Amino acid sequence: MKIKKLSSALLAAAMVFSLLCMPALAAESNGPADALTQGRVWLDLPEWDAEKNVTVTLVGLDIGGEETEQEIKTLNYVPLGVTFSGGPDFYLFAFSDPDGDGKYECRYNTGGTVLPLPTQDFSTGGSSANYFAWGLGENVLSSKRSDSNARGYRTLTTDYLVDLYGPNTIVAFSIENLSWWFYLTGEQQGEGLGSDSLARYNMAISGQGYLTSPWARDVVDEAGSSGLIPALVEDNHDFYFQGEVTRAEFAAIAVKLYEAMSGKEAAYSDSNPFTDVQAGSEAYPYIMAARDLGIVQGNSLTENTFAPDALVKRQDAALMLARVYTLLGGRIPAGASTAFSDNAEIRADAMDAVAFMSDNGIINGIGGNRFAPSNGATVEQALKIAVYMLNSLNV
Repeated sequence: MKIKKLSSALLAAAMVFSLLCMPALAAESNGPADALTQGRVWLDLPEWDAEKNVTVTLVGLDIGGEETEQEIKTLNYVPLGVTFSGGPDFYLFAFSDPDGDGKYECRYNTGGTVLPLPTQDFSTGGSSANYFAWGLGENVLSSKRSDSNARGYRTLTTDYLVDLYGPNTIVAFSIENLSWWFYLTGEQQGEGLGSDSLARYNMAISGQGYLTSPWARDVVDEAGSSGLIPALVEDNHDFYFQGEVTRAEFAAIAVKLYEAMSGKEAAYSDSNPFTDVQAGSEAYPYIMAARDLGIVQGNSLTENTFAPDALVKRQDAALMLARVYTLLGGRIPAGASTAFSDNAEIRADAMDAVAFMSDNGIINGIGGNRFAPSNGATVEQALKIAVYMLNSLNV
């Protein structure tokens, strides 16, 4: 997945498009998991008040050059104490009514601003525009990456927005042709509005902008700070780490772990033995580096294929990590076995690795004294394993 980069002209076009084609509220989804993974805004307030007639005016647009007015018939009123959560590629537009004429204006390229620009967390498309990229710029969330436009999930509170803009401000969260419009009342929550939270849905947004399970929030951030999260994984999962990890993605994590533990950059050659790994793909350099290092040797069926898009099996994850350890001079005892009740289901070539990793607490069973060697793992589970190995095994 390519990182999207919008020029100022494209942002202006997106602004116009969102205004002229805006829904009062985007289609509902089945809770935050659906909303966030589909790139939608979610609030921790289940019951929204609405109905305020306003006119939004765009002035001095460099597309067409004419002043445009558009009425919004329905706005969602939000008081203080409400948290907005949103995924990658969002833009936040702010509209104010500084002269009290009932028109909420967002100025673009007019030589001045209607609202103060924040000094942290958001980048702007220009000093004269009241829009803020959700995931672009110098202070962007996410792990260390070579590109400067990495994206992530964010949370914003209405308290922060009101402190920044003042009450009676309209904010619009926009992505592609969808817009969500909210009116900041600046008032405390009233009785009976209720409350909600991502934690109720077993979700959390980490400090580095990853959508994870609550238990994984800190360990995923540690993985990001340690350089263990490949761009491939971020892009494939769009920063949502509750999904299952593939063989290509786990190989990439193993390469990053090798680099973190060795202090060396993993190089690779272009000699490709795998018929199902395409040169030039985002996964290619990771898989080739893992191949050259000896971390991977094809899949369990043939050495000529890798099955990059297949979900990684727990026993193969243990095997890849064990090879990282031996690369760095560690020793895996041979002829080992495990005490798991399904020990007989573990492949012979993976047995030593599974025994070593489980004995050292790097990979655990799944309960009921079972290892489940053919089961998969989520991205956050894979990163937990990598972090534990980085912190636990010295070579």
